Amino acid sequence: MTETTKEFSDFCRRQAARDDPDRYLASLFASRDLRLQLWALIAFYQELAKTREVVIETTMGLIRLQWWRDEIAKIYNGQVTEGNPVLDGLRATVASRKLAKEDFDTLIYAREFDLEDVPPANLQGLENYVDYTNTPLNMLIAAVCGADVDRERVRYLSVAYGLVGVLRSVVFNARQRRCYLPTEELMKVHISADDLYALKPLRDVRLITADIAALAADHLTRATEIDHVRPFRAMRALTGIYLRQLKSVDFDVFSPTLACPPAFKEVRVWLGSLGT
Repeated sequence: MTETTKEFSDFCRRQAARDDPDRYLASLFASRDLRLQLWALIAFYQELAKTREVVIETTMGLIRLQWWRDEIAKIYNGQVTEGNPVLDGLRATVASRKLAKEDFDTLIYAREFDLEDVPPANLQGLENYVDYTNTPLNMLIAAVCGADVDRERVRYLSVAYGLVGVLRSVVFNARQRRCYLPTEELMKVHISADDLYALKPLRDVRLITADIAALAADHLTRATEIDHVRPFRAMRALTGIYLRQLKSVDFDVFSPTLACPPAFKEVRVWLGSLGT
């Protein structure tokens, strides 16, 4: 391993472990020689995901996303931009694997929604959001693992994983005055996004979160025939663990329990992945 390779490897590994510990855990189920490439993808994903948090204006966020779009295009055009360890990692990954540029572009485009600060209109809108922000990444992960997978099967896992992530992040997002619970569903129980931003536990929110959890569980059962991608086994197990944790608190997304990792999570993921 060259000094440059070690530099971007260490950076991407640290960023993946710090900012996306669940996907980092899933990456450890891949063979050792693939992990660096997976960490580069996860680090890139987190660079996009945090855009809304690091900018104060929509225009600045769009500029930031456009910069990443341009840099990805340079990689596919054979141009080199030095000095960014995430790009260095992606360049090496794209060079060694057949990765669809369209999946990178879709991930970037999907994050423009975050900048609008508008909740999804309905459940279908939420499902579309978690699809576009998760499925392309998982398709890239499958490509790195050299696996031939059906995109629709991967989509089922991606939506299940993404919906659970939305539920577990309600409080985190509310603190930033962001809401991903559908407006249509909130109106049914006479709750507004501003009510969520007040961070006061609202019992009727459970009527929404239970339905979203049920939708996630349904998608998870449909995510079949993709277990030959080892990180997907871990993601399936994680999604199931978090769904059980949500059920244990009666889908109360304000419960302090959700701020703590489930007991023995890593061991349970390992055991769960063996059973898939």
